[in-house]
Amino acid sequence: MFLAMLKVKFINIERKYIMSTRHYGTAKKKNGISTYMGMILVGFLVFSLPSFGDNTVTYDGEKSDYSGFDKYVTEWEGKAVEIVVPTQLDAQRRWVWLGFYTSPGRRFAKLMLERGFHVVHIKTGEKSWSPADTEVKNQFYPWVIKQYQLHKKPVLVGFSQGGISTYNWATRNPRSVAAIYADAPVCDFKSWPCGLGSSTKKSGLAEVLKKFDFKTEQEALEYKGNPIDMLAPLAELDVPLIHVIGDVDDVVPPAENTLIMEERYQALGGTIQVIHKPEGKHHPHGLKDYTPVLEFIFTKGKWD
Repeated sequence: MFLAMLKVKFINIERKYIMSTRHYGTAKKKNGISTYMGMILVGFLVFSLPSFGDNTVTYDGEKSDYSGFDKYVTEWEGKAVEIVVPTQLDAQRRWVWLGFYTSPGRRFAKLMLERGFHVVHIKTGEKSWSPADTEVKNQFYPWVIKQYQLHKKPVLVGFSQGGISTYNWATRNPRSVAAIYADAPVCDFKSWPCGLGSSTKKSGLAEVLKKFDFKTEQEALEYKGNPIDMLAPLAELDVPLIHVIGDVDDVVPPAENTLIMEERYQALGGTIQVIHKPEGKHHPHGLKDYTPVLEFIFTKGKWD
């Protein structure tokens, strides 16, 4: 509010100055030119200052604390939506879209909130990482960017099975993605939850058949819509991908997921970085120091 009043005050002063030069002639203009230039400089600084708080968007819903930031839980089309608001707003109103799991991403989300990003999550329930989940997000996306005046390209974040959910949407909406951070992500449901490779998860085939409405096991095995099969649209736009994996993850084995993604994406000309945790398993997710992930996102992110 203070900055808004300051900007209005500057505009009023500028108008008065221009009017005074009309009344007092050219000599007055010459004498006041340095003052006017100073006013322009001050005005530039005022309009360039970061915005504290948000006077143009209304956040409805139940309010609670999220690592020191305000979180609002509201509803859209019967689905629970969580939005966390930064204290100091990013000038471009950029945001993070958290996938299926939100708890593992909390530390990362806090770092992005500190940098002015909003954090958004929608709960799709049993539909998670299914085609129905993707369709819900297709409809939710235009609403959320309009409702909260957010940038058209979020940073997508997916942990574990949230990875397949994130990539399912991203590969079908590549022009709406700034960057993707995936942590121990599922990239092929044949690996997890079907357990057709080395994953310790062996009982998920029925879940896949239900989520994707497959009639037979063979139909699931022949499906070519997993993230590892759908990388071309992202690579064409060189959407930057960064993965964090545990090298001894036996739940979502890297060799059946991220490492296939890495090889294929590089072959397509896309930018991908993989951070290895040599003794890391599937849990815990994340990094003690997120600096490499932050640097990658802020140097490679596509916000043009």
